[in-house]
Amino acid sequence: MNPPERVLIAEDDNVMRLILEKHLSNWGYAAVTVKDGEEALREMEGEEPPRLMLLDWEMPRVDGVEVCRRLRARDNSDPPYIIMVTAKDNAGDMVTCLDAGASDCIRKPFDRDELLARMRVGERTLQLQAQLNEARRKMTQLAMYDALTGIYNRRAAGERLEQELARFRRGGSPLHVGLADLDHFKAVNDQHGHQTGDAVITAFVQGVRSVMRSSDVIGRWGGEEFLIIAPDSATHPNPLFDRILEHTRTLEAPAGEAGVAVRFTVSIGTACAESGETMDDFLLRTDKALYRAKDEGRDRICHAEPGPVKTQTTKPPMPKN
Repeated sequence: MNPPERVLIAEDDNVMRLILEKHLSNWGYAAVTVKDGEEALREMEGEEPPRLMLLDWEMPRVDGVEVCRRLRARDNSDPPYIIMVTAKDNAGDMVTCLDAGASDCIRKPFDRDELLARMRVGERTLQLQAQLNEARRKMTQLAMYDALTGIYNRRAAGERLEQELARFRRGGSPLHVGLADLDHFKAVNDQHGHQTGDAVITAFVQGVRSVMRSSDVIGRWGGEEFLIIAPDSATHPNPLFDRILEHTRTLEAPAGEAGVAVRFTVSIGTACAESGETMDDFLLRTDKALYRAKDEGRDRICHAEPGPVKTQTTKPPMPKN
């Protein structure tokens, strides 16, 4: 059973505050009471502030209109639903109240049933707001993260690399990048099926995460290719890639219903960012190092040479897989 909805009552009149508190208790709400606007603002700064508010307009220290303005000025994707309770009764006052950020207004003395109806409207509005926020979260998840592994997809990984390169150019610590490609991955799919291929990819990602620092980043760059970003490391070559190579040799993934274990390895090309280098040049050097690792027998690391990549026309690169 869900806990009762918490409602903040900000009212300086003791009798009115008790009346509101009693109504809310009878309707199944949990009332949180304060006596002025400053107390209301402090309550709304807590970790889990109430989402519904009954706010008196005329209060000492900070009035209800100013409380509304300050709450609406905050960067909040889940703002509270504010019902202003006031003795003011002309249209101009209602406009002032709503312009300040109140969600609704009700005049004193109020009808009990009308107040309940307005609070139910507030609850429905908050439910729709929560559903919208959840839809946005899912859209962000789809836009940024790989569905199979939960790590950054290519777009998000590229954006993160741009950010780290910008920090490096401003005088940050050395920045290392690796492109890791699972060896003979096509053969795994052909022999054991795509479900096993997915299991191999998932096992590899989990393995990489187990040896990464919290500041390191992994993103899925292609089908079985991964971009690994290692900022703030003074060691060159970065030992992270050795850990990934060695740990991958110990990994295995189940193949089919028989539960046969599939072992796999990875080839990695790495590079250290250089001053004045574009992201495309940085990745091109890393990619060339990866092709070298594949060409030299796989299950190894090759480090990119510093400086511009030389054009090679005598021999096309072999497929990475």
